[in-house]
Amino acid sequence: TVRENSIFCISPAITSAGVVPFAVLLDGQHAGCAPTSNNGFCSFLYFSTLGLTNVYPAAATGQHNVTITVTGTGFLANPSAACLFGTSGSASFARSALTVQSLTVGTCEVPFVSSVGVVAFAVTCNGVDTVPHPPGFIFYPLPVISRLAPAGSLLSGGATITVEGSGFEQFSATIVCRFASGGRSGYEPISPAESVIGTTAVTCLSPATSTAGTSRVQVALQGDQDTFGTWYAIAGQWSDPASFLYYHEGVVDSVKPWEGYTNGGALVTLLGSGLSGGGEFTRCKFGDTATAGTALGWWGVVCRTPVLSEGVVPVRVSLNGQSYSTSIDRTFTACPTPSISSISPSVSPVSGGARLEVRGAGFRSAHLASCYLKEAASSGLSAASPATVVGTTAVLCDSPLVASPGAYTLQISINDDGAGDGESLGSGLAFTYHANPIVVTTNPSNGVLEGGTTVTISGQNLACLLYTSDAADDM
Repeated sequence: TVRENSIFCISPAITSAGVVPFAVLLDGQHAGCAPTSNNGFCSFLYFSTLGLTNVYPAAATGQHNVTITVTGTGFLANPSAACLFGTSGSASFARSALTVQSLTVGTCEVPFVSSVGVVAFAVTCNGVDTVPHPPGFIFYPLPVISRLAPAGSLLSGGATITVEGSGFEQFSATIVCRFASGGRSGYEPISPAESVIGTTAVTCLSPATSTAGTSRVQVALQGDQDTFGTWYAIAGQWSDPASFLYYHEGVVDSVKPWEGYTNGGALVTLLGSGLSGGGEFTRCKFGDTATAGTALGWWGVVCRTPVLSEGVVPVRVSLNGQSYSTSIDRTFTACPTPSISSISPSVSPVSGGARLEVRGAGFRSAHLASCYLKEAASSGLSAASPATVVGTTAVLCDSPLVASPGAYTLQISINDDGAGDGESLGSGLAFTYHANPIVVTTNPSNGVLEGGTTVTISGQNLACLLYTSDAADDM
């Protein structure tokens, strides 16, 4: 086919590879090559059938200098040899020179592209004949780390860290993690992710390190092992780092209070050193049962006791919810939970001040206690007053001032300093507040020294006086 200054021919098949002469015949005459050589004949190279068996890696970010290796058959060193990314003529099409290393191996650089997704991939050795790689080539964004859970580990490592974020696509290669050495710029050995949770999270195992301090965590979607079994990230395509903390083991010097009840709920303070930095992952462990803790600073953590069996249990602390302090010298004693059976009197004026006696069993006189009066229709504590534990069978307190009359429930809180942070006993006893009594008239208003005068007192809300021991004594 002749088109202006070009002639288009289709090469015929031959049986063996090599250079062959060819000529263009115009009116039966040879049209020689320029410069004329080989008696007017041009040269044409036949090469073995081009084949493509593997592309490694078959994915990249498009924003890094990544060299890929292609393997196959019939590779020929030629200025036109190239790797083709995308479909010719499309906006995403890109071409990269193929460096032929042998008949079966070549390399090319991944072009810089801004789009992501799967594109067609092919190799050509002459710029015309191409061989495709059906899976195509994947351009992907780097994963983004939004949160580490937990965000710290003991120097000894071994903590399972959930790396949360987006873009954790798992290709044919293995997702790998790396942790910077605590307080240093270098990185500990790279390791494969423990697990992949969809595209939003992976879990990594923190390695041991020798230096405490702020560290960094990164993830690469394509990791591999060299001939020595050492893991690495292909082309160094790491995510941006997330902050991570390596720390020494926390030390618990004392537990306050050191004693409580088996039903749990006591607010306990652990005092010591190295107890900050865990944030939401701070935990206290009583025996084998862990509860959430809140750091007060490097010197203390507060947490509530869980339900425990009667006896003495070791108390330990963790800043990541996994690795706990190893010392078991600090303990907590769980005592049988007291029972509450009655309250006398069960009424009071809203001004409070009625002496209440709560009867039960199993109280311990060494404990702080408070009485709480809660409106039956309300979920919050409405009033409190300090209480005195009398032996093992009674608690005494004065009814506190409340805003309005009505039905209430009374609860006893043990190990309580009045802040509502103790252990509540029982579900509450029924209690009633009446409006304050008002005396209007006294008839008669005088009597003989010997007493015995019957006096009639008239007024409002006087019925509650019949139920309060103090009022009866006064009468």
